[in-house]
Amino acid sequence: MSLHDEIVELVKKHELYRENCINLVASENVISENVKRALGSDLASRYVARPKYYGGTQFMEEIWEEAEKRARRLFEAKFANVNAIGGHIALMSALCALRDQDTLISSVSPENGGYPGLAKERSLVSLLGLRVEHLPFNTSEFNIDIEKSLEFLEKRKPSVVVLGASVLLFPQPVSQISKAVHEYGGKVVYDGSHVMGLIAGGEFQNPLREGADILLGSTHKSFFGPQGGILLTNDEELFQRVSSQFFHVTMDNPHPNRIAALAIALAEMEKFGREYASNVVKNSKTLARELAQKSFPVLHNSKGEFTSSHQIVLQFGAFKSGVEFRDKLEEANIIVDSGVRIGTSEVTRRGYVEGDMKEVARAIGLAWQGKTEEAKGVVHHLVNEHKTLKFC
Repeated sequence: MSLHDEIVELVKKHELYRENCINLVASENVISENVKRALGSDLASRYVARPKYYGGTQFMEEIWEEAEKRARRLFEAKFANVNAIGGHIALMSALCALRDQDTLISSVSPENGGYPGLAKERSLVSLLGLRVEHLPFNTSEFNIDIEKSLEFLEKRKPSVVVLGASVLLFPQPVSQISKAVHEYGGKVVYDGSHVMGLIAGGEFQNPLREGADILLGSTHKSFFGPQGGILLTNDEELFQRVSSQFFHVTMDNPHPNRIAALAIALAEMEKFGREYASNVVKNSKTLARELAQKSFPVLHNSKGEFTSSHQIVLQFGAFKSGVEFRDKLEEANIIVDSGVRIGTSEVTRRGYVEGDMKEVARAIGLAWQGKTEEAKGVVHHLVNEHKTLKFC
């Protein structure tokens, strides 16, 4: 067997394995056959640039323009940039455009679910020579402490405030923070990587409408597109500044196959996004409630609410417990991460509804108790009931 055949066989094994699993990783989703087709097309080996540099790009340019048009329409934004090959690159480009010689930025701390890319060390902050001071956080509400944050902003006046988070259970006070930041001339960037699909489907806050200057994020979490990034704004001058940071600064080729795949996913989201996003949130709320009833330590706010997004968080209190939870569930063909941040995006796209979430919770409970074979049986039944991808 040649090396080529060996890799092809491993890919087939992977696909067969994952088709028979329930995937609850919050940062993942599943793409349609049309999106896959675009990713594997001739576009995958081509270059495209602005201003035009390469010949033979007529259709690539049309695809590019159509992707931007669909993004503007879906997210109700005046300007859209789909160049970023990841949400991280989109954020890097925005920070490059907004920084000066001594830029102070603020965000949610990684300790409170904020993006690790904005940690004080080994992150975009250190790479770009920025300083970061994290926003005050109310752990009992699992949200930004708005009163203390407004006091912090008035005193420290960070040039850029990055909202959003890697663990984002509830809408954040975007309107109040944006108003405070704009009063002293700062900018607000909302990293919606995890909730882009919910924003597109109208089931989460619309950051641009609430006053954020930039909405950016990845396109493959709650948004069911290819791996990649997107950036949107209503400010033309800001759009030009950020767009100038992509080519030959934070990246080079924007991967035209990805842009084509994203354009298709944008069309799917435009047609089915509201139903999809509504089902995602219903499923996460039901799964969280069922897990809590089985005595799992589901994080909640003071009102007893578990989530308003696609995410559910289990608080085991120790990383080792998270690893053990991940491994026990994996033995039963249930996929989660060791941070125990559970997501309902992929199962929703596979057609799971609230009644199915009760069975998913039952399978999780059985797996955690060590009843692996019984849990596998529940998983097998659910997987066989949901073989056809929805919302496409």
